Amino acid sequence: MEYCGMALLIWQADRCRKLKDTVLYWGLLFAFNLYIPCSILWPFQWSCRDLEAPECQKVDRWYIKEAVLYADCSLHGPTATLMMMTWILVQPWAMLRREMIHLVWVWLFGVYLVWSFLARYIVGIRLFTNRDVMGRLLVLSAAIVASTVRKMAQEDRDAGGALFQEV
Repeated sequence: MEYCGMALLIWQADRCRKLKDTVLYWGLLFAFNLYIPCSILWPFQWSCRDLEAPECQKVDRWYIKEAVLYADCSLHGPTATLMMMTWILVQPWAMLRREMIHLVWVWLFGVYLVWSFLARYIVGIRLFTNRDVMGRLLVLSAAIVASTVRKMAQEDRDAGGALFQEV
């Protein structure tokens, strides 16, 4: 199901590039930005309760053992953090202008940080401390700075580098 959704988004991204449709661009940008946190949380990924279950502790499959070992089940797991870093570092090519990368700061503090504390205090996922959350926030902030510097270099070099160019 997830592969079909991604294939549809990639097909739409190609159409957007060819047609230079602004409405389609903003819809795609919203869909991709929603996809990132959704794809790394339950039900698309292991839930922490699933990994704590005795059945998961006895499974012989390597990927389940690895998820249990590294507590790779929440927004702060290693897979989620690396996926968000990748998403942030792709932004210079997805955003039309450097100023738009500042929207990622809004996402980081408005979605990631709020979602983190809601998961901790409402849902009860307490595998990671507030210090862990702040450490990951710092790493993701560094990725945004790197992404902004890259976009500045792209804009200084030429007018290219975005999914499609503004007209």
